[in-house]
Amino acid sequence: MPGRSSAMYSLSTDLTCPVCLEYYSDPVTLACGHSFCLSCISRCWERPYGSFSCPVCRQNFTQRTLKRNQQLGEAVQRLHTQRAQSSRGCECTKKQHENLKLFCRNDESLLCVVCDRSQDHRSHNMIPIEEAAQEYKEKLQRLLDPVRQTIENLQSLRCEEELRSGMLKNKVESEKRKVVVEFAQLRQLLDEQEKILLIRLDAVGMKLSKTESRIASRLSTETSSLQKLVQETKEMCQKPAAEFLKNVKSAIMRCETVRLPQPNVSLMADRSDTLVRRPSQDSQLSSSCILLKEISQQFKEDVTLDGKTANPYLVVYENGKRVKRCDTKQDMPDNPERFDSDPCILACEGFTSGRHYWEVEVEDGRYWAVGVTKESVRRKGGIRAIPEEGIWAIGLYWNQYRALTSAVTHLSPSQGLKKVGLFLDYDLGQITFYNAESMEHVYTFHHRFTEKIFPLVWVWSTETRIKLSP
Repeated sequence: MPGRSSAMYSLSTDLTCPVCLEYYSDPVTLACGHSFCLSCISRCWERPYGSFSCPVCRQNFTQRTLKRNQQLGEAVQRLHTQRAQSSRGCECTKKQHENLKLFCRNDESLLCVVCDRSQDHRSHNMIPIEEAAQEYKEKLQRLLDPVRQTIENLQSLRCEEELRSGMLKNKVESEKRKVVVEFAQLRQLLDEQEKILLIRLDAVGMKLSKTESRIASRLSTETSSLQKLVQETKEMCQKPAAEFLKNVKSAIMRCETVRLPQPNVSLMADRSDTLVRRPSQDSQLSSSCILLKEISQQFKEDVTLDGKTANPYLVVYENGKRVKRCDTKQDMPDNPERFDSDPCILACEGFTSGRHYWEVEVEDGRYWAVGVTKESVRRKGGIRAIPEEGIWAIGLYWNQYRALTSAVTHLSPSQGLKKVGLFLDYDLGQITFYNAESMEHVYTFHHRFTEKIFPLVWVWSTETRIKLSP
């Protein structure tokens, strides 16, 4: 009858174990009300102790309390009986399978042309078995379409993941090779610096030894001379009065006119200190600064200013290596790259990865800034030189060095910044500023860069002259 098939489907769904998705076998019910096959829940709760949770609602139980569900078991048994009866088909076809020509859609069973007219199937929807088979094949194909699409998607995803994984592995290996090379160069540089310093210190030691011998010899000579005077005077004092008084005048004159050297302990200390400090003074840089300078030179870039980005009040000259500000606005095309309000200019070179170092000389002026900016920085109208706007820079303003941040960040380099070194580590997300003459660290910005980064120069005063070092 109509609805019988759907009702049976609903019943079969209610009698299905949520673990094995088959009809219940020896069903048991938990305290939370959910039921499972005894064998299924036993496999889920294999551990002998601890808490046990329901596979459906995840409610935890301290004990393995399982209650057999007799009603559910009987319902499953009745379902099996009904399905067995519905699948028996007509009696006349049990012995002659070739007589099955029709398919009952209501009961989903095969029938012969005789049983088609029986009371049980008189009002049912009958179709030829070939048509029924074709319908079910098409239905299965439709059901398999999303499965096939999922398989294709999974295979495509797997290929993409394998490709991405391969690229990441290659990048890791590349970075490992870079680290090996860089540290090999660093070790070589350290070894060379060690040899140089040891040679210089050996020379210092030899100079100290010679100085010590010379001072000791001089002091010994002077001591002997004075001791001789003391001894001769003592012997004279032991002579008879007449003889003593006869020569006393010359003795007094010798004692009064003798040159008495003053012992100068600090002389040797000062000289030794001078000699020990000589290697760093000769180079005018500490060994660490020398090392940092050598490393930075490995990443040095030849940066040139881009006239297309220059504010109309800025003049670029010497093949893009120098820039200054003038009093009058120049007639320049208002192209999209140009800063029309703030006195800024970018370099031609931009960076999207790796490490890069360049130097900027400040020849004159009290109002300037140097740093980097993102490619999409605002070019038209006033801009704020802060990291939130995509600008990372330091500069001199009202005779005070500053890092250009939202809150004022004052900088106190030990010397004036005549030449600024900028070290960009794009992948690490750092832009570091140094005094390029002493390699003193001035300031470091940290940011995760996501687009192309360009060197930036900002010139506020007409007396300022900026030069990019070659």
